[in-house]
Amino acid sequence: MQLDPLLNQRVVFKIHGHDTIMDATILRFDANGYWIRGGTLAEFLSQSPVSEPSNDVRYIETNRIQWLQRYDAYQGKI
Repeated sequence: MQLDPLLNQRVVFKIHGHDTIMDATILRFDANGYWIRGGTLAEFLSQSPVSEPSNDVRYIETNRIQWLQRYDAYQGKI
C-alpha cells in the first residue's frame, strides 16, 4: 500500500465558491473526502458530528475542493 504524500502535512485548499485560500493538516482520506485538523479550514467548516466541540478535526468532501497543494510549495503565495 502506498501512502498519500500529503498525509500529516500542512496543505492549502481552494474551496469552490470562496476566494480565500485556507490551510489545514490532512489526517486521513477516503473515497469521498479528507479528515483535516486545525488551520483556517477547520475554523471555516461546521462542527463535525463525530467530534467533541473542543476538537478541531473536521471532514471536507472532495467535491467541495477546487484544488489543494502542499503548504511549503505554496507558502509565498498566500
